[in-house]
Amino acid sequence: MNKLVVGNWKQNKTLSEVKVWINEFKKLLNDNPEITGPLAKVDMVVAPSFPFLHHFQGLRTNVSNFYLASQDVSVFESGRHTGDVGANQLKDYVEYSLIGHSERKEDRALVLQKGTRLFEACITPIMCFSEFDPKMYVEGTVLVWEDPDNISNDSGYREKDMNDIVEGMKKIKSQLPKSARVLYGGSVNRQNAAKLSTISELDGVLPGNASLDPAHFFEIVKAFNK
Repeated sequence: MNKLVVGNWKQNKTLSEVKVWINEFKKLLNDNPEITGPLAKVDMVVAPSFPFLHHFQGLRTNVSNFYLASQDVSVFESGRHTGDVGANQLKDYVEYSLIGHSERKEDRALVLQKGTRLFEACITPIMCFSEFDPKMYVEGTVLVWEDPDNISNDSGYREKDMNDIVEGMKKIKSQLPKSARVLYGGSVNRQNAAKLSTISELDGVLPGNASLDPAHFFEIVKAFNK
């Protein structure tokens, strides 16, 4: 199964900036056919803000290993929930959806309910966690281990010791079925992507700030395409 590199854009970019990112990323893909060809070993996922999802549909349609994710989903199926976006509304635009990101500080029961809504719409949940509990895993969910102390922010990157990541991944994976996919989401960038890609238990990464620059995001993708 291909490794996953999921870019979480959070609340960033305007429409004009989104269009520039897409055009630059297309050029990078065209110049590096091994990333999208039949031998590609990585799946690329971008999670922009809701208003910009439809601008990526060309990439999503024309590049077989490029996918979209929403940054969240409503716990409700439909109804009088102003500002919410339901899984049934997202299913024509995305293959994945982030849920439970540490920045949202949501109760785990609520996050699991969101996962249920996503499965009903045939969207794969990408569920973030800081403290691992094997009971949170539902077959088919992609898990993301994120340490709040190491998530990049406006102040820059705050890296976690690589040995700690290796040991942490071994412990997490030992409590899950072999089919379970677990990503790492703390301060991922071009400087540590190559080392992260060598961790056998790691199924991919969730970069934040680094994904806002198409060239930076692409370097992370290339590191995992092996």
